[in-house]
Amino acid sequence: MAELEVDWNKVTTEEYLEKMLEDIPELKGRISVKEILDLCRSKERAFAYLLNLKLQPHAEVYYRSGQIVIRAPSKRRISTYNTELELIMKRFLEDLRLTNYEFQYEVKGYILDFAFPDLKLAIEVGHVRWHPEERDKKKEKALSDWKILWFNVNSPNVNSPEELKEREEEIKRTIKEEIKERTRMLRQ
Repeated sequence: MAELEVDWNKVTTEEYLEKMLEDIPELKGRISVKEILDLCRSKERAFAYLLNLKLQPHAEVYYRSGQIVIRAPSKRRISTYNTELELIMKRFLEDLRLTNYEFQYEVKGYILDFAFPDLKLAIEVGHVRWHPEERDKKKEKALSDWKILWFNVNSPNVNSPEELKEREEEIKRTIKEEIKERTRMLRQ
């Protein structure tokens, strides 16, 4: 793991972030810098997010306590980019002050969007096109020792952040209650 010295005044301008976004083909034209700033809630976090996308799969980048941290990629983190829906869920988890999750965690050959391995709790977020009910049931059956919370959107727009945002309080409440319950069960 290494810390990167960053000139925050330079790299957090919207122009610089826009240039970084243009270099990421998966996101180009799909999301704006303004939307990334809204989701990441700070220019520093937006910079870390975009840098992470640019360096994957060769390195992972995090923003912690005012520092950019770069480390070798984990074998368990295999996704090369986050969908807008995953970004929103990440923000929900941060709002709840939950940081002990793994992103794109592999269990028994299945990938879980967000996983709390100690609690055997997973959060899946996406569009029904990516998460057809039949496939989700198969995953749930194979991972019967895990509790999977499904937050799929069903709008015509495959990446509909609005639908997820409208359910923000309900989703946060569900996650909080489930973590509390899983923690209580582990203590018994």
